[in-house]
Amino acid sequence: MNDEIDKILTDWSLKEYIGVFKDNKIDADTLNLLDRDMVAQLIKPIGDRAKFLKNLSLWQNVSNDDSSLSLNLIDSEKFLTNSTNVSILNEEHKTISWSALNLTNFEEIEKPKEIICSTDTSTKYLSDTDSDQTTALLSPQSKNFKNPYTHEFKPLQDILNQSLDGRNILKFHKEEGVLSSNSRRKLCNLIIYDLLQEDINIRIPHEILFKYAQEIKSIFNKENASTYYVPYINNQKMKIKACAKGKLVDCLHNRKRDYRREQKNVLLDKKTADVQDNHHLELNEDLQQNLQWLKNSTEPWELVEKKWHATATFRTTELKTSDKSVAQYMAEFPVLQKPAGYQLLLLDFNHLYPGKGFLIYENFPILKNKILSYAEKKAERDSTLREIFQEKNTFTTNDDVRAGEVNTLRALMALPLLLGNPLAKGRKSTWRPSKQEASEGFITHICTPADLLTTIKRRRDKFQQHNITLQPFIIIIGRDYMNIDKFYVIINDTFYLLHTILDAVDVCFKSFQVLNCRYPIECVSTWQFIQKGVYQIQTPWDKNFVSINSLLTDIGMEIP
Repeated sequence: MNDEIDKILTDWSLKEYIGVFKDNKIDADTLNLLDRDMVAQLIKPIGDRAKFLKNLSLWQNVSNDDSSLSLNLIDSEKFLTNSTNVSILNEEHKTISWSALNLTNFEEIEKPKEIICSTDTSTKYLSDTDSDQTTALLSPQSKNFKNPYTHEFKPLQDILNQSLDGRNILKFHKEEGVLSSNSRRKLCNLIIYDLLQEDINIRIPHEILFKYAQEIKSIFNKENASTYYVPYINNQKMKIKACAKGKLVDCLHNRKRDYRREQKNVLLDKKTADVQDNHHLELNEDLQQNLQWLKNSTEPWELVEKKWHATATFRTTELKTSDKSVAQYMAEFPVLQKPAGYQLLLLDFNHLYPGKGFLIYENFPILKNKILSYAEKKAERDSTLREIFQEKNTFTTNDDVRAGEVNTLRALMALPLLLGNPLAKGRKSTWRPSKQEASEGFITHICTPADLLTTIKRRRDKFQQHNITLQPFIIIIGRDYMNIDKFYVIINDTFYLLHTILDAVDVCFKSFQVLNCRYPIECVSTWQFIQKGVYQIQTPWDKNFVSINSLLTDIGMEIP
């Protein structure tokens, strides 16, 4: 029973109270007896208490119902012939958790709905009650018609074995016993790409996603099928209605959206080229109006993105051909100083390097393990490298996502130490950065937020001393690698707060390319390694660092 209360509180996003419930000897049986006064004694914060009471109310209603709960994709009374009482509300999907359901035979589900990948971002569902709409959608003459999925189901094991990424996922799982967040993202992409490879507009039946979710659970035994797919639910009795959810559904919509965006950009570029040929003066007027609007406005965001895209070619070209500094550019477009301003830099990068935007999330998880393995061997004779791994023996956690993020940070911090440091030449002096300076130049680690402004001032003063321009850089805050709380990218006087270290590296790298900046002089080889090894980009300004080619060779990667 203790394991059951652990699972319930975890699924309700209240796992921090597991100890309190155990201390008070509350298990799944006594959970049904709690009232508001008892809950107030157990959970003091009002927000957490409200969340618990909401979930408890639904849990009690379901547990006390004499009839077993049946959910149906079309009719809520007919979904499962072997349904069981459901005792868990999954907070992530705002619906019933499938971990509590006995879903062993998909053939018992009657007349499943199909996911229609329509031209908008929403998911359409077909039911017996939507006969008119069904006829319209499925009619070959209809403009909304999508080809039905008629291909033979391909086993997940075959999809994984046929690609390098898939084999790396299997290898990672065999070595670690769990999947990382990046492995899950990669796994979903492999499945969806395989489903859509012949026709991007094909209609994917929901039972296909369901089967893949079950296969994921079978191959990777610590994964939960409901993480990847939770079907459409419409239960009139409990007043529960929710769209299909899960990583596979999200990935499917994202790939469709990316395709539509690429097609739209192609059309926009073609239209722009035609207008330039035939209506040059008119285009210049529109361009000037869009630029003027961006210089004076910062919202609404949807309009900002639209005008930013329309002016991308002009702005990026001007930055490369003019003497305009980063400070002047940031001041010229105040929207870049907003917390979400970095998203505009990402849009410009996608304009400059189409198809390269997500490579860090695809390539670095593969590079990471190779870098760590190589660095640990080197650390035996390098005390500076050894410091990165000194906490490894004491690092124990069941949270594979957190463990993966810590190892990502370790791999990144090891790069400047493995690649060495070039000779930095300023106008007044020649400065050879130490290994510590090379590491801090790439990612600066401080312990508390109180040190943030002092650290930036000290860094700026050092660069002024050597008469070198301070370029965008990364600062992370936390007492050690296992407890990093904040990830910042600093550009001029603008602070961008990111979610993970990989996000911070991604934004910082793309800002160099978009703003036409040089890499920080003390870690130029590190950023060029990321440019070549991760993003697979070459520029006319690349320097020939032997250490980069040597490291790529040593970890078994191709030299671009």
